Amino acid sequence: MNFLGNPSQALPAVAFVDNWHWWGFLVVLFLAAMGSVDRSLYEAARVDGASTWREFWHITLPGIRATLLFVALMTIIWSLLAFDYVYILTQGGPAGATELISTLLYKQAFTLNEAGYAAAMGVGMTSVVLVVVGAFLWLRRRGWEV
Repeated sequence: MNFLGNPSQALPAVAFVDNWHWWGFLVVLFLAAMGSVDRSLYEAARVDGASTWREFWHITLPGIRATLLFVALMTIIWSLLAFDYVYILTQGGPAGATELISTLLYKQAFTLNEAGYAAAMGVGMTSVVLVVVGAFLWLRRRGWEV
């Protein structure tokens, strides 16, 4: 089956490849974060009769909240920069099915020689990233310490 040649399956196939390289990094981050949660909190919760779900919801998630916020921020920012796998695998094809802002920007700048339009797209991408970082900073001020 030609996953990269079928317009309905090309984007999920590229997303799978892109996620494959990202998950190793996430596993290391989350294992380190969960390893830093104080074990005595789990022991106290078990003594109080908390279920595994309650332990996860009330101890683990608050303990790794900073890591969750960091991973969410980096995932959003790096998803806007997802150029390499799309360009290597499909170059935005077939029929534009895997076209992203970054690949469209590249084509506008270097294939069609429309540098002004590509620069405007880059400013738009920067604006989106600034909004995401602004939301991140707002969450930090509201008590989501990182």
